[in-house]
Amino acid sequence: MKIDTLFLAALLLTGTTLWARVAVQGFEQALLSAAIDWSLNTIRAGTRLLIIR
Repeated sequence: MKIDTLFLAALLLTGTTLWARVAVQGFEQALLSAAIDWSLNTIRAGTRLLIIR
């Protein structure tokens, strides 16, 4: 049950962040900038994980 709540909270936060970007930047730019940010964060997390291990 805790995993469901955590997943729902993360999904809600992601959706809220994306809608805030849409309001400021426009739909296409918001999707593109969000995809770039999420990709870069994933790459950074992966490299940190490899460096720590």
